[in-house]
Amino acid sequence: MTDFTEVTDTSAPAPGAIFRDAFRLLCILFEGSVIAVEGESADGFDRIFHGEKRAQALVFYVCYPDYLADRLLDLHDAGDVGLLDEVDKIFAADEPDVRLVKMIRWQRGAYFDLDNSLAVLSYYELIQPVQRTLPNLGFQHDYLISPKAAAFVQDAMAAQPALGWYVDRARLAMRVAGQKSGHALKAEQYRFEGYEGTNYSGVIPSIADRVRKRFEQTKAEGQQ
Repeated sequence: MTDFTEVTDTSAPAPGAIFRDAFRLLCILFEGSVIAVEGESADGFDRIFHGEKRAQALVFYVCYPDYLADRLLDLHDAGDVGLLDEVDKIFAADEPDVRLVKMIRWQRGAYFDLDNSLAVLSYYELIQPVQRTLPNLGFQHDYLISPKAAAFVQDAMAAQPALGWYVDRARLAMRVAGQKSGHALKAEQYRFEGYEGTNYSGVIPSIADRVRKRFEQTKAEGQQ
């Protein structure tokens, strides 16, 4: 099996970038998955992640730690205690710069080409993309997940503990997402000024400076 532990965190093109992207997506799909019900599963796959649009929304929060931090502050303000420490970690490690993976704004919001990642994950039988017909006769892309996926992630983190960052951030993204649909998450993200104001095919800008100031103010208020 390909050694995902050679992945780097730089957003610049690199030989390991495809595996970095695949590992990130694997963590997101697994953390956002549920046990497949009858009619959804397939031989060798027991969990399912619903919706490409939802996957794209979660990828955005992992690729843009500053936007994730802003939503975590929203949850903190709503009474979800403990998240201020997570925001502190994001800025203490300068994640909005060193962990940033740029995405473009497209017709349905932030977009990252998932095809290469899905090809890698499918090849190793960790993920199986499927197309599901909806009641309105439209269709939705879902992702079946093999039990081997969890074992793979655990083995990768044992070999290189730094990869645990992807699991941690996928879990934080799920804290933000909850049970919301992809459509709801995309609509929510359009409330970000930097996100909504980006032209189609333009790179979504960082909002790190604004969010850092918000974090410092929130922290100071909590110390008063």
